[in-house]
Amino acid sequence: QTHRARPFPCDRPRADRPRQLADMDDDEGVAFEGETIKPLVERIVQKEIAPDYLWNAKSSDLQSVVIENILKELAAENENAAREGKRPFKFVVLCELQQNVGAGLANACTCHWDSSTDGHCVFKYETEHVQALVTVYGVQN
Repeated sequence: QTHRARPFPCDRPRADRPRQLADMDDDEGVAFEGETIKPLVERIVQKEIAPDYLWNAKSSDLQSVVIENILKELAAENENAAREGKRPFKFVVLCELQQNVGAGLANACTCHWDSSTDGHCVFKYETEHVQALVTVYGVQN
């Protein structure tokens, strides 16, 4: 089991209905919240990396597929938010994959931004054969 010094923003409990980007309002002072996109990231990663997926020569292509699909869905949510008069976010999506052979997978980041509006979420997925770590950064325009 993974030990974390502090919980990631996407580990906080969600309401019955996950919030969408369009639910965020500048007047509320709501920042990018990782839990709003964690279900989206989880769904895409689990769809693309099947539990029985075996590491192979095309595994590096899988990273691109995961990133592209996450960005497509985030862009669609951004459009919905913009139609409702909300400020859109810019996104950075990282996907780290490695064969699960018992080695550790470490990741660190630091950001200099406006923490009242910007944020990130980290999603870890592990099967018998593959470890994935997906990080999404949201920075308000």
